[in-house]
Amino acid sequence: MSSLTNQNQHGLIALSAEVVRMAQIRAHRQGVQFRQELARLVAEEAIMALDYDLGLLIESNTLSQSDAMAAALGVNDLVVNGHRIDIRALDEDGDVSVARALVGSQYLSLGSLIVELDGVGGGRIVGHVSSGAWLKAEDGLRDADTIRLPFETKSDFDLSHSIVELAQKAPFKLPAVAQLANFENDVNDLFNNKGRLIASRQKQIFSYLCTNWSDELMAQVEAIGCKLPAAKVTRVLFAAGRWHAASERLTDKLALRFKKLSRDQIRAQILTVGEKLGGEIKAPAFRHELLTGLATSELAMTQGMPAKAAQAVMARVMIGASAVEAVKSLVKNAVAVDLALAIKSKRQGAAGFMAATAEEIGMAFQQLALQPAYATHSSGDSGVDSINEALALLQATDMADIITACDQEMSQF
Repeated sequence: MSSLTNQNQHGLIALSAEVVRMAQIRAHRQGVQFRQELARLVAEEAIMALDYDLGLLIESNTLSQSDAMAAALGVNDLVVNGHRIDIRALDEDGDVSVARALVGSQYLSLGSLIVELDGVGGGRIVGHVSSGAWLKAEDGLRDADTIRLPFETKSDFDLSHSIVELAQKAPFKLPAVAQLANFENDVNDLFNNKGRLIASRQKQIFSYLCTNWSDELMAQVEAIGCKLPAAKVTRVLFAAGRWHAASERLTDKLALRFKKLSRDQIRAQILTVGEKLGGEIKAPAFRHELLTGLATSELAMTQGMPAKAAQAVMARVMIGASAVEAVKSLVKNAVAVDLALAIKSKRQGAAGFMAATAEEIGMAFQQLALQPAYATHSSGDSGVDSINEALALLQATDMADIITACDQEMSQF
């Protein structure tokens, strides 16, 4: 399995930030569908993670290598042991879809593996749609360029069995496809003037490309290219505008929580995480990376805050430990923690860490009914240092609470 991914026991493939970023770049620059690109990467890694003894080999002669083919027709295939298998992402409505030109072609002869994405961070293969199911979904349609069908995910889908079965099928042979009369014009019409072609003509041109696919043919196809239609440009611009608006709204919300950071600092971190993980604000990976980054920056601006210990105590609180338990696990002087907690409770909304004063320590001793000898030590004494360390870490536990609250807000953003 690639070092850029990992897979858990439920078959979920987690894509690394680097892989997601490469998919984003291709989607933005070439006009391919980002979700389909992620789905293919998930499927590739899932198949590579299967038992080596199955003898599965992923080959490179895919149609999806071609930016023009992927952008114009949505081809999204893997070739396993010489067999071409289409990959489809399940959409938010529980449907899958494919360009009509692909239906009934050799490209879809083995059907489609269906991937359910988990935000932008990965996903799992949840089933298979046969070529016959695609043909049935097309039956009776007239003008539709896209074939859609509802899909029910299968929690017990056996990828090993299914992929081996597909890879062992005899090659599917369609009738010979006639040479294109004018290759450049025909392919350009298919990619850039599809409305001029009836569905059967689109299928003929695509079938020729699929049947004769090679590196040489791909070079010819790429030379023709897919011109991004005005509608797609509009959607790209709209998406960019929507992301800008969303990042501004999120900046406003987070500025109320992370008060030591400026709006520019918060916005910069949002944009950095967006570039790395995509603009899915609700995605768990996005929320985690952004909020922990903001919390770290906020704590770093607090004078006297032990950065590493603060991050450690935040992590403990976020997995369920109480503030006192978390701090006592790092500050060995338990009495100092109790005193710090008493001092903190008396500070009414004081912003930022402040070293404990002699008066505060004395009042804490009285509150806890401890012997005052502890409080008479100088400020350089390790006991007072422990109190101040505990105070700082207790403030860090407040930051963990802020992260939790922000995480809940962002999950509903």
